[in-house]
Amino acid sequence: MLGRASLDAIRPRGFVPEDLRSIPEFVVDFVAHQLALTSSELSLYGARPQTRTDHLNRILDYLRFTWFHQSHRRKLKSWLFNRALEHDSAPLLLNLACDWLRREKIVRPGLSRLERLVAETRKNAEEETYVQLQPLLSAQLRKLLDRLLVMDSSLGTTQLAWLRSAATANSPKAILENLEKLTFLETAGVATWNLDALNPNRVKFLAGLARKATNQALQRAVDERRYPALISLLRQSLLEITDESIERKGLRCWPRRWL
Repeated sequence: MLGRASLDAIRPRGFVPEDLRSIPEFVVDFVAHQLALTSSELSLYGARPQTRTDHLNRILDYLRFTWFHQSHRRKLKSWLFNRALEHDSAPLLLNLACDWLRREKIVRPGLSRLERLVAETRKNAEEETYVQLQPLLSAQLRKLLDRLLVMDSSLGTTQLAWLRSAATANSPKAILENLEKLTFLETAGVATWNLDALNPNRVKFLAGLARKATNQALQRAVDERRYPALISLLRQSLLEITDESIERKGLRCWPRRWL
């Protein structure tokens, strides 16, 4: 039973569960019927560990699957790294890794190994993002980004909180505030920043992090995490506030340099 169950498990799932005895009873009954045996007789299968190993290797040969080796890890990590530059979600990357292993007909290693690989890949993607933004991160820009997290007496809050606040009404006051934000963003040179090296999905993801994070968390974050998040937030803010302003009354002639 364990041999047949292994065959049925590897094909769609890409791995064999550690304890096949936990298989649902109706599956056991189905396999027993195919083998013309009783369910109780099947429980004796695998008492000799080598039996299961031998049968599993034969199944892998039949399905043309291979065990996960170091060379596969390097290939998967390289492939996953490019996905991580697009999407930073750990659950998504884990699912993508499992899909890749199935397509390549490689037996999936333990989840803990894959989780460590995903964590390592996400870290590498974070570092690569910082490297890609290095040409933009002048001392002047760093000061501007750091000031976003400092209380601004004229606003009564931080510039970051001000930019993150959404208009609550379609009123002249809200329109004027959006114009002030657009003026601030253009003065900061946001429209001229070259972010072509970053995947648009990553820019959105990093901007989302900066929106959700507390001011204290961003202040404590290392440069490699803080600056890319703030840069992405400013770029997304420029796009979103511009779109929002255009949708409001009377702003269809706003300068094209901001669109």
